[in-house]
Amino acid sequence: MKVNREQNLLIRVYLPLTFVIILTDHLFPGRVAVNYFKFVVVLTLFPAALLTGKWFREQVILTFAVFLMVVGDFFLNLCSAIPDLAGDVRIFGVLSFILAYLSLLAGLLILISDIGVANNVFNPAYSSIIVPWLQNIIWGTYIPAWTLMAVNIAENRLLA
Repeated sequence: MKVNREQNLLIRVYLPLTFVIILTDHLFPGRVAVNYFKFVVVLTLFPAALLTGKWFREQVILTFAVFLMVVGDFFLNLCSAIPDLAGDVRIFGVLSFILAYLSLLAGLLILISDIGVANNVFNPAYSSIIVPWLQNIIWGTYIPAWTLMAVNIAENRLLA
């Protein structure tokens, strides 16, 4: 498959950002600034997908899924870093991701990421501590999975 200019840019920007997220998670575990950085990276995926989208029906669905992913990440990641929003709003994040998955035949990377998130959020053994290898699994699959979605959104010949 030959990638177009937008797809190449998405890959060259977001895959290195994945490694920066993993590195900052290790160097500064549990820091609020790291959560803000993660959310900014996730947040930028939606306008990137919106601007590079070609507006075939399938690409509109993928773009909507990216939007729902940003909303879900807001409730599951960013709200935990903002004391005024730190109430139990995780259900809104879970519902956003469920809606996103309903609009996809969700990929293996997303499934792996969410298994890690489920353990991190709901497993009592992991929910009260930061586990570096679990964070690596979550963030090492999360950004690349959604980047691949954005790459598909930017495809000129999706149905060819």
